[in-house]
Amino acid sequence: MSEMIRSLHNEKFFSVLDLKDGYFQVSHKKEDRDKTAFLSPDNRILHFTRMPQDYKNSPATFQRRMTLMLSGLLGKIWFVI
Repeated sequence: MSEMIRSLHNEKFFSVLDLKDGYFQVSHKKEDRDKTAFLSPDNRILHFTRMPQDYKNSPATFQRRMTLMLSGLLGKIWFVI
């Protein structure tokens, strides 16, 4: 942590990325949406069009996508705390 802080000593810009609703930004392929189907209280069949937060593989899928998108930048302009 102290090494990271030292590396930022002369930098001019700092930013924070809020990923609170990040899972909801990941869309499902249309052909895969039926895999998320559930029955509503009024007996309608619904499905997610975006990745829900409480599914077993949601955290791993989200992390994999974030790592892929930011992979060339780790240690250069962004740090994970």
